[in-house]
Amino acid sequence: QLTAAAVMAGMEVEYDVTTATSEDPDFPAENLAEGRRKGWRAARGAPRAALELKLASPCHLKSVRVGNQDSPVAVVVFAQGSAVERGSFVGSAPLQAGAEQRGNCVRLAANHLSAGMVFEFKVGSRDDMLKAIASQHEWVSLRLEVTPLVAAGGTPPESFGLKKLEVERTLTDGEKKQREAAVTAASQPRPTPQPSQPLQPLEQSQPPSNASRPAQPLQP
Repeated sequence: QLTAAAVMAGMEVEYDVTTATSEDPDFPAENLAEGRRKGWRAARGAPRAALELKLASPCHLKSVRVGNQDSPVAVVVFAQGSAVERGSFVGSAPLQAGAEQRGNCVRLAANHLSAGMVFEFKVGSRDDMLKAIASQHEWVSLRLEVTPLVAAGGTPPESFGLKKLEVERTLTDGEKKQREAAVTAASQPRPTPQPSQPLQPLEQSQPPSNASRPAQPLQP
């Protein structure tokens, strides 16, 4: 049953992995796009890796959900706008002050993920959340930079990677109205069914008037 929270939920976005700067042949980056449990791993010994995703259609971002493999990593999320000119981001509105650009991408969020951790980058004000610009502009692609974390004096992990990568977009105005209408309809009380009328017993038919008369013997 739809609830009010469903109206605020996002819509999953399909994507293709167009670039993986490093990958283990047994754990290709395509596993992430196809939702396979094995996920993606960088090649053994890689110092870092980056993934570039092409979104199915330009959209305003709501969240990026990342599931880590078994080694601590730092993840940085970048996005490319729907219009790029001369190597710089060009969107439907100017970038806010402090928005960090790298070439034709804008940095949206960063966080450290412990082994096996699943983290959802949502739009918010904290440093580990997506910047507000994520939901204010249309984006056509994402870039995730993944770097293994090594403690002081520690040994770099043999491998690292992600087991999950899901992207959600905000709803369009039309989709919001449809969901609101569905929630309203679902919240309406259902009509109380009327009790069924008991069946009336069938009236027994009267036997024919001659049924009680003894049979007359046949005349010779």
